[in-house]
Amino acid sequence: MKYRRFLTCLLFCIVFAGQISFSGQSDAKEPIKMRFGTLDGPNTIIGKGQAWYLERVEELSKGRIKFEIYWSSSLVPPRQLLDALKTGVADVSFLIPGFYPSKLSLQTVGTLPTTYKNAYTFGMALHDLVLKTPAVSSELANWGGVYLTSAAFPPYNLLSKTPINSGNNLKGM
Repeated sequence: MKYRRFLTCLLFCIVFAGQISFSGQSDAKEPIKMRFGTLDGPNTIIGKGQAWYLERVEELSKGRIKFEIYWSSSLVPPRQLLDALKTGVADVSFLIPGFYPSKLSLQTVGTLPTTYKNAYTFGMALHDLVLKTPAVSSELANWGGVYLTSAAFPPYNLLSKTPINSGNNLKGM
């Protein structure tokens, strides 16, 4: 419930900012079309979440914003989505920072192997990291990107055939 409330507030802010940004356009009846690129398919759980998010933006903008969705890397390959934002090929992209370790090195912390018990708390920690740490937020801005929200994924776990109790156990592995 908290997560939905957070997303709804975020969407209102996005739509409000969009109305301010585009209020000077001459033809107010013409919707603003935005290309959304993602590596996910429309029937995956992540794709369904992305579709819901984009539909809410369209709804809250009262039709002023419309998305052309390019599912399953049909706009550009996954590792080119960041470049697609900078070049204007995409207007909105779903990015996995771990795909761009040399370009978004500080944001890759959210894709490191980890465990957590509450996806909402982890997602909000990532959200706060970007919004409250100028070095992190400027990293995305260098590529023409503006942070909208984070999505917490299932925890990544490190597995081994033998127990690892200290750094010394990693020698030779």
